[in-house]
Amino acid sequence: MAGQIKGMKLLTRIVARGQRTALLEVEKQLQDLVASVDGFYDLLGARNWIYHDNLNTEVVKEIIQKPADEAEQALIAYYRESDTLDFMVRHLRRFPPMRAREDLIRRAREDYEADRFDAATLLLITVMDGFVNDVETEQRRGLHARDDDEMVA
Repeated sequence: MAGQIKGMKLLTRIVARGQRTALLEVEKQLQDLVASVDGFYDLLGARNWIYHDNLNTEVVKEIIQKPADEAEQALIAYYRESDTLDFMVRHLRRFPPMRAREDLIRRAREDYEADRFDAATLLLITVMDGFVNDVETEQRRGLHARDDDEMVA
């Protein structure tokens, strides 16, 4: 994207000059996003946290200003917010194989909210394993039987 923006910036010097301001704003937003993602991984990557497209970028900007221990606790608090969980669970419904597992997800959420993290984790592992098997029908193998290079988002 950065290369495309660079090329478009050159182009707006000759044509589409009215678009240059908007393009510079897009470039700034991209740089801010990259800085947030890099800051997230610098701070929390070694603790095995993963930045994903459903994270609120404003929340991440606040979190990465904290020391690592506080940042991790702030991220956990963010995930524990009811609105955050509602959004992420609703987002899963776009996948038919995931909709078939809504009852298990609901039960895992109940366990999570009751601080029964071991139960929630076990339920979600079965959900993920079943989902992958339904989506990748040519390779019906559990997640535990896959090599690292086979693990893709």
